[in-house]
Amino acid sequence: MGDGMTTYNTGNPVPSTDPRDLRDNAENYDTAMNDRDSPSWIDRLGRPRKTFAEIERLADPGTVLAAVETAEEAARTAVAANRTIFRATKAELLAAMQGPPAQLDETPGKVTNDPGHTVENPVNGDYVWRNGQLVYSAAQPATREEVDYALETYSALVGEPVEQYEFFNEYPVPEFFTDKAYVGTDSADFVIESKTTSGEFVFNGSASSGDETQYEFHNAPDTEGMGSVFVDRNEYIFANFSQVGDWSGEATPANSEANLKFPLNPLTQMLGQILYGQSLYMGCRGIPPLSTDQPYSNWTFGQGPRSTRPGGTGGGTGTQSAIPLIENTSNIAGNGSPDPGETPCSGAANFFSVQIKDWGIDPNALPVFSSTAGHGGYSITQLNENSSWIAVWRDHVTQQKARAEEMGKEYIVPVLHYGQGESDGGMDEIVWRNYFLALYAYQVSFVKSVTGQKWTPPMHTYQNWATGNASNPAKAYLWLARNYPNTFRLVTPLYHLPRADYASDGTHLSNIGSKHLGCYLGRASADVVLSRPMTNFIMPGKPVYESDTRIRIPHASGFPLQLTETTAQSGYKVLTGGEDAGVPVVTLDEYKNVILTLPQSVSPEDLVVRYARDYKPEGIVLNGGAGDLCDTDPSTVIISDELRSLRSYCPSFVETVTLSRV
Repeated sequence: MGDGMTTYNTGNPVPSTDPRDLRDNAENYDTAMNDRDSPSWIDRLGRPRKTFAEIERLADPGTVLAAVETAEEAARTAVAANRTIFRATKAELLAAMQGPPAQLDETPGKVTNDPGHTVENPVNGDYVWRNGQLVYSAAQPATREEVDYALETYSALVGEPVEQYEFFNEYPVPEFFTDKAYVGTDSADFVIESKTTSGEFVFNGSASSGDETQYEFHNAPDTEGMGSVFVDRNEYIFANFSQVGDWSGEATPANSEANLKFPLNPLTQMLGQILYGQSLYMGCRGIPPLSTDQPYSNWTFGQGPRSTRPGGTGGGTGTQSAIPLIENTSNIAGNGSPDPGETPCSGAANFFSVQIKDWGIDPNALPVFSSTAGHGGYSITQLNENSSWIAVWRDHVTQQKARAEEMGKEYIVPVLHYGQGESDGGMDEIVWRNYFLALYAYQVSFVKSVTGQKWTPPMHTYQNWATGNASNPAKAYLWLARNYPNTFRLVTPLYHLPRADYASDGTHLSNIGSKHLGCYLGRASADVVLSRPMTNFIMPGKPVYESDTRIRIPHASGFPLQLTETTAQSGYKVLTGGEDAGVPVVTLDEYKNVILTLPQSVSPEDLVVRYARDYKPEGIVLNGGAGDLCDTDPSTVIISDELRSLRSYCPSFVETVTLSRV
């Protein structure tokens, strides 16, 4: 390597903290110190330098000056080779830099465990010694919270463990932590591949003896535009997850099955749409059916959306054939759904067709196969992956695929749908959530195994309840949508949709309400298939205590917000110490903040805001509460000759009031 160039040769001027330059410097330093055969080496700026072996040869009385000059140049090279100084506290690092011996400018340092470190005023991290001062580096290791978020986001999006690849970058030694990125190392300490669920490290199909599991995410200057970066214990960045979903190194994508955009392919695809959950998705009380003709090229099973496989768990028939998608009163024995009528299937599929038509795609070129596989009155424990009824959902997946292939179509499921919780109102929220997460993981795995698709379908849900105080599953749906927005979408609450008042039923939707719900579902599915930004939503933030009589609730939404003024207190109730704090004045500012002005002074301790839990408009049939907060989206749909709004409504919530401090 004596006369060769280094790996990257960026040409960046001195000083440079570019990790590629640090890598080149390290290579050069190794050559300068250890190459005994070459008289010179080329630095990263293309200048020839003498090796230490040549310096030793020249170090005689006749060439002392040359030897001294060469030694000084080599010393400068050693500093440039990223000789990092580690100390526990900033004071200790400062003392080490000041000396004796005093360190040269641009010497890097790292503080690891300073007791004065806080999130607001960080002390731990990377520094450089410059002009007699410690300068905090712009590029810092990610925090533990950032690591957790990056790992959870990736796993939620892709639906499978992270795979690792080793790339080019060097970076200061990582701070170690455990149980985050399970990876193996080969004999040279290079990261090789992920750890299997059985605990075995695998490399090219063979077990490895490596056992290192402590790594950290870093964000280095040359990874701008990347999402997250892994670093192994030898300081090599070995995986970049870019914002467009590719693993990449040196601008060359590595192997990855991460798709952040739906693989849309009109003319060849048929989209599978299977509703699963309780009776609202089965069209209970939705009589008479409204969608009795098919305006596009969407399909369902031969006996209608509620068909089951002959001889299967459902005890019915119909999945062995296909007909154009319409609604009917055909039912199956034992699905727990009285008065079967309009399901959300037709509204969802046909309004999806409207959405892609408005986008410029011929809806007949992208047909939807829609059906529903749920069971009225069932708990999630009777619908999950360990239940007997899950076989009905599995049959719908396999039979939809079979019917699509008979039509010469490539079958793919873009979105999973789950509507349930009315029967589980009293189940602990975290217990219910864990059941739901396990069911979602199972459904994703099953769909991929049947269809062969790489796309990981997100889960779309609604928010409904069957009791006066809403339900814990309603809280869980909101929590998931907040924390995993790319995986779980709370499409809409249902308190504003018409109920089956003919039966004095405050839980189930009327035929109009069921089709209206379907339109919301279809629009959300179009967001996924078209990879378009989500604009139809309201996400409530945490309530903020601003004074002893004022609470502010921030919101995110795609449209400006409004209060319809149809519900008492607009649906808001404030509790202090468990007691009603009085009737608040509810207003909305231009920044999407709902302001609650209280009639009495309250302290910030034990202060709770409830929304859409306690009040409802007069004269309507509805179990539980409603609220007035909705957006100003002008979209509408005609159902039964009536123009109906598709505005987004705020989900119900129960939140402890917080203090915002900086």
